[in-house]
Amino acid sequence: MVFVGSQSLSDTAYDDALSTDSRLTGSDMRLTGSSLRMLQNGWFELYDASNLKSSNSSITVDGTYSYFGVTNSTWSCGDSINHCGSLDVLNGGFARIRHSSASFEGFNATVRSAGELWAQDSTLLVNGSFFIADQDSYFRISSGSNVTIIQDLATGPLGFFVCYDSQVYIGGSFITNGKFETTNCSMTFDGPFTIPSGARIIVDTADLVTTNEKYIGPTSIYNQDYGSFRLEGSLLVDSATWIINATNSIITGSLRTTNCLGADRSLIVGFTGYSWAVFNVSGGYTSCLVGIDGTTLSVTGGGIQLAEKTPFRAYRSDVVVSASFTVAPHSSASIDSSSLTFGVGASLELSYDVVFYCWFNTRVQVSGGSVFLIGDDRDPEPDFPGFRFEEESSITITSGSIYVAGRTYLLFFGNSRFNMSGGNIDSNRGRIQLSGSAGAINQGSLLLRNESFMWVYDLGRLNISGGDVLLTDSSYFEVENAFVRVTGSVSLANISSIVVFSNGVLEVDNGTILTSNDSFVRLENRGLGPGVLQGSGRIAGRVDNVGGRITFNNATSSVTYLSVDQYNQGKNGTLEIKIGSLYGGGASTIINATGTVSLGGSANVNIDADAAAKLKNGSSILLVSGSSITGRFDTITITINNAVAPCEYRLQQQGKSLVLLYDSGACEAPSAGQSSTNTNVGLVVGVVFAVIIVLIVGAVLVVILVPSLRSRFMPAFAAERAMKMLKAKQAANQYNEEKDVEMSKIKQ
Repeated sequence: MVFVGSQSLSDTAYDDALSTDSRLTGSDMRLTGSSLRMLQNGWFELYDASNLKSSNSSITVDGTYSYFGVTNSTWSCGDSINHCGSLDVLNGGFARIRHSSASFEGFNATVRSAGELWAQDSTLLVNGSFFIADQDSYFRISSGSNVTIIQDLATGPLGFFVCYDSQVYIGGSFITNGKFETTNCSMTFDGPFTIPSGARIIVDTADLVTTNEKYIGPTSIYNQDYGSFRLEGSLLVDSATWIINATNSIITGSLRTTNCLGADRSLIVGFTGYSWAVFNVSGGYTSCLVGIDGTTLSVTGGGIQLAEKTPFRAYRSDVVVSASFTVAPHSSASIDSSSLTFGVGASLELSYDVVFYCWFNTRVQVSGGSVFLIGDDRDPEPDFPGFRFEEESSITITSGSIYVAGRTYLLFFGNSRFNMSGGNIDSNRGRIQLSGSAGAINQGSLLLRNESFMWVYDLGRLNISGGDVLLTDSSYFEVENAFVRVTGSVSLANISSIVVFSNGVLEVDNGTILTSNDSFVRLENRGLGPGVLQGSGRIAGRVDNVGGRITFNNATSSVTYLSVDQYNQGKNGTLEIKIGSLYGGGASTIINATGTVSLGGSANVNIDADAAAKLKNGSSILLVSGSSITGRFDTITITINNAVAPCEYRLQQQGKSLVLLYDSGACEAPSAGQSSTNTNVGLVVGVVFAVIIVLIVGAVLVVILVPSLRSRFMPAFAAERAMKMLKAKQAANQYNEEKDVEMSKIKQ
């Protein structure tokens, strides 16, 4: 049937008449209280400037290859503007509005049973509702269309809402149980937004704009084919929701998830394979699970909040934070082969048991904002919560702040790097550890307070060349089998300390360590080797060498010395000094103490031939000076080019100083002016030789004077003595006999 001119259908059902092809061209058509039905193979189209007005009428497209179309025409309400009518597309039917405009009040459209409704390059203004009912049913919007649905849009199970290159506004509720797919579309939702379990959103270069908070149930939002996703407004996402981003996603509103403690979690993933994705959050995002891969994640505005038991994962991605990023308790975060930047306005907050891992060359930049590591002293054995860097990862601080509080950690392992050129780190009962990693403090402020702990160990390296470093309130800094170099300034206050042990090295190279209120620097040996203090600089305070080694090498320098306030060396301590020809003699003291000096342990002094010649010509070298010197070295070893020096080279206390000099009479008996604290190797050898002679003479006297020993150790001598005693006894007996004979004669 072909309509030409104006047609009016009133109170009539055209079922059979429109079972074949029909077209209204350049004409007007009015439906009033009518029912227009296209059955299987039925076909009807308004074409080329036709106008369709409907009032209280229904249009049904029912059956395979049935078709209803509005092309290059208009479709609007008739006299009854409050109820234009309805459109029902089902059983494989197809309805299309192309290059046209449609405006309805009180209009309802239903697409079901594999039906399809398509708006193509058209403008739709509908004060009514659309329902895409079931499997394989479609509502498509494409080719620059502009669709406004004042009331509700809903899809049933496995129903499809598809939008391409268009703009859609939904003022009522949006509920989908099926698939919601957009490509280069701008979607605005002004009413409730609900995607319950089983639904899926596919987003490709699209904007999603909402007002108030919308709800997405257990579903997925999938951004494909290098597209973008932008959210303005607010979405509430139930558990097990996926948002998969391919290229560029922006949340300028807020996205919030629920039911984070269950087995199912919500997920945001940026994944591109070989391309790069961008995910921007400016309005706020709360999630149960976040993962990004090959993505740029930008957090601004409302920021991101990870709920309890929420893992965060980033791989091969760039994360830029300029807003709040909060990780709730019992959660974790991991960044692998990625970058993380905190800019102005950023705030990262990790709860007391959260570990934020940075792996495999991940780069963290703090150039503004604040990072809060919040500890909990109630946990006696925390699982190293805080920021953890491993496998050559790094952090660079140029401005901003890092707060390490209450049993939380800033940890570096596996050749990771820590560089501070500005900003500040404030540790309140926190922990900072470098193991096999390198750190540098060039500018900025490092504050360790209230029993905070910094530990450099296992071949770790730390260079302090600038900035302000302060340990206070019983905080302590340990150097174990590692190297720490101070060319700047470090302050210790209120019973704080630096302890060096197990082959650790503290080098004060023209730097300064200031101590006050019973703070100190201590060298120890905890069974794995002595702690070492070396270099030239100033320690304004107490140095306790209870088992370590202080080493000075003046072999190539004339200025190496250490200035301290108080120096104490115990019986297990060692003072080791190397002096070369460039050393200027008595111009400066190796250890110059403004306070008291207490000596013990060992002193090892090695000089080269030129220095030895200078000493022999009358020069002397001040080794130790102080307000007073007590005690003495238990062992003194003086060598020239590592060979034992003649006994004329000796240490001598002269008033408040200990001096290395050449004394031509040092090998004779000590003079009255020579202190008992001074000796040398020759004197030691003489004493040992004298002791050996005394022992030998004593042994001989014992053998001679004690008969039992003599008979045991000298059997021949004992036999001779026995024979002499027998002969003497025989002579005595003979004498007695002769005497008796003589007395008998006298009596007669």
